[in-house]
Amino acid sequence: MPAEAVADTSADFAQRDVRDPQGEVNVTRIVKLPPFWKDNPFLWFTQVEAVFALSRITADETKFRYVIVNLDQNILPFVSDILASPPAENKYGALKTRIISSFDESNESKLRRLLRGHELGDEKPSHFLQRLRNLAAGQCNEAVMRTLFLEQMPESVRSILAISELTDLSKLAQQADRVVDVTRNTVAVVSTGEAKACDKTPQDDVNLHELKKMVESLSREVKRSIRRSRSKSRGRGRSKSKEREDDICYYHSRFGEQAKNCRPPCTFKKQKAKLELTEN
Repeated sequence: MPAEAVADTSADFAQRDVRDPQGEVNVTRIVKLPPFWKDNPFLWFTQVEAVFALSRITADETKFRYVIVNLDQNILPFVSDILASPPAENKYGALKTRIISSFDESNESKLRRLLRGHELGDEKPSHFLQRLRNLAAGQCNEAVMRTLFLEQMPESVRSILAISELTDLSKLAQQADRVVDVTRNTVAVVSTGEAKACDKTPQDDVNLHELKKMVESLSREVKRSIRRSRSKSRGRGRSKSKEREDDICYYHSRFGEQAKNCRPPCTFKKQKAKLELTEN
């Protein structure tokens, strides 16, 4: 249906002052909705529903038609099936859900946009994580939050955190605090070491010792991961060996060389030949 025809029909409908059997007011006058906001359809519907409330528009059919006549031609194709065959009930709700799902940003995309221009700087990683969570307002899961948090860490810090076995993001941020603190102090010591070698303080030794302990701890974590990986590989190897043994058919596994039948695939003859070669 052309947009102009829809608009005319809706205008005629909107000028009536009709009450349904439940006493709902369809409309008292024609009201103007704000222009459709493609970048934030959820917020646009919030405005629209505020207009409906102020104008005492409660009928589902009226809300449905008002939204239709306020959508531009670039949006209509995304809801054409609903316009052609609207549901018997909750037409407005179906239209709203479709528009929001078609144009609303994902939570990760929203958070990335909000983070533009925000860098760690001199801020503690744990404080930065809290700021990230405040921006997300509970709309991002921990996996997405972890990815965004690590992306904002300096390369030297990110490479250390990447091999950490900590799954709790808050604890990971606390570990990042220690890494950042130690690396910053160590860089400061190295950069001034040649000029002020005689000014070395006990705190410098503490910082270097702390960094060494952290590196050793992470090295142990890596070694444990490697051992677990090798253990799993050996387990898979044993499983494959057992599978090869199971390739012998029922007749040969029970009667051996005396078997008069064989059901493929069967590796009995191949294994026997290999054994004879080994013995020779």
